[in-house]
Amino acid sequence: VGTSFKPTKSIPASQLLSEITKDSSADKAGLLENDYLLEINNINVESASHEQCAELIRATGETLLLKVITVTTDMVSKYAACVLEMKSKYVLLNKNESVIGNKSATLSKKLLLHSYLEGGNTKTKHGFFMRPLGKIQSQDKYVLNLLDEAQIELESSERLLEYISIFTDDEETMITNDQKRLQMITNDRQNDLVYEDNFNPIIFGMVQEFSYSKLYDVCAKYESEEDLSKHDNLSMKNSSFFTEKGLNKDEARAAAFAIAFYTGSQSDGINRGASMVARTSNGAAIKNLSEDDLNDAVIILYYLIRGLAHIPYYWGVSSRAVDLTNDELKVYTSESLITWFQFSSSKKGRSPPDNFSKERNTKFIIHSITGRPIQQFSMFPDEDEVLLLPHSVFIVLDHQVSYDNIHHTILMRQVELGFCKMSVLWVDDHIFDENWENKRHMEQASTRSLNVNVHFIAKSTTDSALSFLRSTFGQRLKNRETFRIVTDMNRDNEYPYQNTAGVRLIKKLRKLNFENQCLIFTGDEKRGREKVEKELSTNERKFVSITTNPDILQKFVCFEEKPC
Repeated sequence: VGTSFKPTKSIPASQLLSEITKDSSADKAGLLENDYLLEINNINVESASHEQCAELIRATGETLLLKVITVTTDMVSKYAACVLEMKSKYVLLNKNESVIGNKSATLSKKLLLHSYLEGGNTKTKHGFFMRPLGKIQSQDKYVLNLLDEAQIELESSERLLEYISIFTDDEETMITNDQKRLQMITNDRQNDLVYEDNFNPIIFGMVQEFSYSKLYDVCAKYESEEDLSKHDNLSMKNSSFFTEKGLNKDEARAAAFAIAFYTGSQSDGINRGASMVARTSNGAAIKNLSEDDLNDAVIILYYLIRGLAHIPYYWGVSSRAVDLTNDELKVYTSESLITWFQFSSSKKGRSPPDNFSKERNTKFIIHSITGRPIQQFSMFPDEDEVLLLPHSVFIVLDHQVSYDNIHHTILMRQVELGFCKMSVLWVDDHIFDENWENKRHMEQASTRSLNVNVHFIAKSTTDSALSFLRSTFGQRLKNRETFRIVTDMNRDNEYPYQNTAGVRLIKKLRKLNFENQCLIFTGDEKRGREKVEKELSTNERKFVSITTNPDILQKFVCFEEKPC
């Protein structure tokens, strides 16, 4: 960043951003090597000094939105443009500061982090980290009624999964073998650097060399001493949270520091790093990074994921504001299944932060099931942030458009589909209660070790569980040793069969040819066995266990021992 900028006069930055795509090279948009474009607070300008930027900050409430596009020979040939976006979270001036120049060294380092973590394309379009997975094709009256009645807070909305067909990679057409397509999706995820709370094996060769001090040294390349001190103090305060979860002191301090670093000044950078590196199945994004850059990105992502994995799930509504193109908006129809490759920040409740929602045309309202509430660990606790992990999956339930056709509200429910290595279908009528007593077993199983974390498909009724098992996603898990089922025996929400709900579920899933291991966790083992013997045939009782012991339950969901 020099003392002034000289943008290309003929092309507004907003136009350039809309024209730079995978199939449109930068030179076709009129850009040549060493050209610059500049927008300040969404206004295209010809040049601006640091002093002018400072005046703009003061005039707009100490907030600067700066977009710089600079072109190199390599970028022209590869179509990409480097766009650097900073918001008030990252760049603030005190009222008595006259120029930005005294911050230029720190800014340059921050821009460098953006540059490599985001693969040289810091403000890539939303479509680059979103993929449609499937869509409902049925026009059956029952399905249409489900769509009409769907709400993000209602578990019944997930029954739509039963009618979703899977997309191919290259175009929005369906293929007849959904199971083959699902296997392609899971393979793609496992080739990525980060997927949910799992790591690509590329990271494991580096883990032994990681430490808090090394993480600190990496972050010091991109932060001022003042910011580092703030992150350090907050991580010291929060490290006990992670030691209580079983991490050693060094890992606990590093996990707390990585989350503070993420929220404090590099939220966009880490997001795009996860997207550009983690999303690419062919490894192209990784190859584009230098060895040093990759090492820096990996250690930050590693400790970020390690920390997030130990934070309890947030089951509730959160919101997120983004700016979508018309083509991107068309993807979010009210019958689609979507995945996001990157870390995605949201705020608890239905209203995103004001500073984001005012300048963006789309608001997502999301019912989270695996998002992590990070307010305690954040440098900006007032944002009450819920962080969604890479490769989270959502079903779109509604897409509302304002009367002026400018603003969009998209309602989505996050769903767990069992794409991870080990998964458990857990059916309990109180499973979504805030203080459900068995949630701790889920949390322990989901953090058991680095890459064998267990994911849970939570259902509150027999009908909801069976709907999932009938879906393409449930069928994929049929008779796999890495998929188990837990159920309670009594469910008050299944009158008049509330006292035999558990055995009814097992009987019906056996009819669907699911021979997976099942555990009935009940308050009365003797009566439970009597019901099993009465309601289930000898074949149906195979691979079924009954217990009142929480330790046996814990081992079962952690896949630590084979039940009787």
